Amino acid sequence: MKKIIILAVFLLFALTFVLSFDKSEHFSYSSIAQFIVLALGLNFLVYMIRDYSNPPQWLFRIRFLVYGLSYGLFFGTFMAFFTLIRTQQVDLMRSLSFVAVFTLVGFFRGNASDNTGYLKFKKLVKSTGNQELDDLSLTDSAYYEDSIMFRTYGRLILDNERLYFYSSDENECLFESKLTELNPVVERASFLNVPVGLDFQTNETKIFMKFPLYWLKVIENN
Repeated sequence: MKKIIILAVFLLFALTFVLSFDKSEHFSYSSIAQFIVLALGLNFLVYMIRDYSNPPQWLFRIRFLVYGLSYGLFFGTFMAFFTLIRTQQVDLMRSLSFVAVFTLVGFFRGNASDNTGYLKFKKLVKSTGNQELDDLSLTDSAYYEDSIMFRTYGRLILDNERLYFYSSDENECLFESKLTELNPVVERASFLNVPVGLDFQTNETKIFMKFPLYWLKVIENN
């Protein structure tokens, strides 16, 4: 995990160096190629941190910034390609502004397909959960999958050594268990073996969330 973060920081400094190396209004194709390669590499590392890593607590707390940065880098790089095709040159400072704008969009609104936006999460918090669970040690959006493989969007809560899942539509508690009674294993996608959630091996219950390795660590350590 530390190596990934260090490499991501290195690529960020390298990207800054490329931007400051040429003071002209439009950069050379060599600089453009370096920018695109570095941006794609940084985007890949952000993806690795988001989906493959077991992050420290501070990184989990700023996870919406990680989601937003991944969103911003992807669309910012796409806009750089689009500008290159259309004008045969790229204004890299304008490309950086695209990255910044899309990062803010990703932070607040997120990706509609996986509900990673901060505003969506705050709306989910207001509509779900037992009001007595006000001293939360860990909470995030997730999907609950039952024995017939039907998925329900909602909120996963770890509090007072118990794990809960509340549906977003009806605020119904679909899952509740003491941590000592759980023996979860990581559920992985068939593509690239990406960790996508936890299999609780009870009544065929699976819960899909971001940072499943972090959730597994917290569950096992409580």
